[in-house]
Amino acid sequence: MRYARWRVALGAVLCALALCAGCGGATNGAATPSDIPSDALMQGVRSTYGQYEHTVTLIPAYRQQIEDLLQRNVYRGGSEPVEAVIADGVITADEMDELERGVVACYAKYDLQTNVDYYFNEYGFGMHHWDLSHHDFLRDPGRINQLELECEFDSGYSVVSQYYWQAYTNPDNIDIKPYQYQCLKEHDLLAMDLLMYEDYLRAYNGQRSGPLVKGMLSTTPLINAQVLRCDSDPLHNIANSPLGR
Repeated sequence: MRYARWRVALGAVLCALALCAGCGGATNGAATPSDIPSDALMQGVRSTYGQYEHTVTLIPAYRQQIEDLLQRNVYRGGSEPVEAVIADGVITADEMDELERGVVACYAKYDLQTNVDYYFNEYGFGMHHWDLSHHDFLRDPGRINQLELECEFDSGYSVVSQYYWQAYTNPDNIDIKPYQYQCLKEHDLLAMDLLMYEDYLRAYNGQRSGPLVKGMLSTTPLINAQVLRCDSDPLHNIANSPLGR
């Protein structure tokens, strides 16, 4: 299968971390890992939908960012459902479940199934990538844009999901890079010459060539998954986390 259409910057960051600093469906809500192509699992997609566990609180900075997005009309018709969800300052697991099931139902109108034709991100909003092999109309980027606008943006799912994960993985909106470094170091994933955070930061900012992490991780799914966790959610994957866990 061929996969396309990266939806978030996370994919680019993971590429830089995992390879080099300059490198260019189930209807019951679940699929077993064996049902999902191994390359998809390595890139951080989920095998489930509508099964959230956490309620998160939006700090004022996140509330303001959301309001700024809505005022700029970035999310078109999604403003009303977004405002309804964030009105009390929290995003509940039930609210996320409802929004995500709505996305699945919307795509189902076009005979599109999750974990078959598209995949949800493990962290962040939107589809991590589309499988273009089942439906000819998916080969048209304009058609995909129309579908995404209807099912993800106008429903409010895109912005709510984005900030749900932001509030979960970084509830106080702190600088996450030192903890990304700590996570990679604790899991023995850093390239050997990145002994200090300053070395890592220079590499992260593209001031060196060569790998940031050990090995060619494209052939090692378990390591790839840990790199993704360190990049996307370091605070839940380190010792002595500022989250107190």
